[in-house]
Amino acid sequence: MAVRGTFVVQLRNFSQREPDRLEGLVEEVDTGKQRHFKSENDLIRFMRERVADIQDSPKEQRTDEPGYYRS
Repeated sequence: MAVRGTFVVQLRNFSQREPDRLEGLVEEVDTGKQRHFKSENDLIRFMRERVADIQDSPKEQRTDEPGYYRS
């Protein structure tokens, strides 16, 4: 199962006063890298950075290739 580019997002601090505020924690499943975010822009920025790293990584280091099995 390929998990590169897979993220878990935990939303926090729901507020009736600020319904447009998006805050929480995002984690990249494959690497375990996490970031707290306080806006939609922070969340998207982290995800874009991680996806760019995946695309820039050499093919031999990538784990999302067919036939790769994580133990």
